[in-house]
Amino acid sequence: MLRYLPATKQVRETWQYNNLCYSTAGYLAEHLLGVEWADAVQQRILDPLGMKSTVFRADEASQGVDYAWPYEDRTGELVRAAVPTGPGKPSGGIVSNAHDMARWLLARLGLEVEGVKVLSDVTIREIHTPAMVGRAGGELSGERQSLGYGLGTQIESYRGHRVARHGGNLVGYSSDVCLAPDAKVGVVVLTNLHGTALRDALPMMIFDRLLDLAPIEWGEKLHATMTTAKAGQSAASDHHSAGGRGRPPGRALEEFVGNYVHPAYGTFGIELDGDVLAAQFHGLDDLSMAHRDLDVWDLTVETFETTVALVFQTGPEGDVASLTVAIEPTGDPIPFERV
Repeated sequence: MLRYLPATKQVRETWQYNNLCYSTAGYLAEHLLGVEWADAVQQRILDPLGMKSTVFRADEASQGVDYAWPYEDRTGELVRAAVPTGPGKPSGGIVSNAHDMARWLLARLGLEVEGVKVLSDVTIREIHTPAMVGRAGGELSGERQSLGYGLGTQIESYRGHRVARHGGNLVGYSSDVCLAPDAKVGVVVLTNLHGTALRDALPMMIFDRLLDLAPIEWGEKLHATMTTAKAGQSAASDHHSAGGRGRPPGRALEEFVGNYVHPAYGTFGIELDGDVLAAQFHGLDDLSMAHRDLDVWDLTVETFETTVALVFQTGPEGDVASLTVAIEPTGDPIPFERV
């Protein structure tokens, strides 16, 4: 799949997060160990550490137990989301609780859990050592500076202390695993709101106390940052909505209907729903299309309140031959050929 995705930067030119690389690592582990990735994690990490409540599917975790409902913040209103049903993958989605994650923290700090040490000192050192210099957006303030990206961790200097952390987002949930390895302390934050800055503020607030540092009002600082960002996003959306010229499409809507294919992203379907076009893409049920101008539509992912351009192109015979979608904000729009 990766060979069909054009790079936006040269190798090691800059830090770019990519879930597909984590999936590749999981795929390689399967071949090296001869078992499914989930089985390898179960046998080599979860079972030895006694993490008995940790599973690979959210719908498994929700059976007969007290679990956190997922929520989304849509224009200031908290909306309960559906519990994800897909299996966990190397890029994320394992379901756990505070008790089990405390055991994982101990393992990450190089300590034994029930007489077992699942990570060698060499492995821990590699995890907590930068392999790529810098990362976009790493400097949140003067107290927190990016040192680079390690093996699955963002390495930072927080008020003179080395910190290794990595957050995660699943629709309706946010999390962070954060350690100060030299001080042998760690924090795990599990929240049931998508994209909340609470998971960023809490570790630093707790570190201030555990490391005997003068407290900083991180909650207030990050709340102000998020409020400003949301206001800017809303203003940008309003500006975009007001900018469409609204000229009619160059052909009947029926002529846009069909399946459009990309070798990596798969099939993007366009259907006619009454008198409007509708998008079908990998079973996502929160996509909407709104006509903008001529053969340009606004494609909105309702869950993330994100709108991108969907543009139809005409082929040499005058028929609709392809479409492009601005899926990746740092690269060119992705072309889907009509089949």
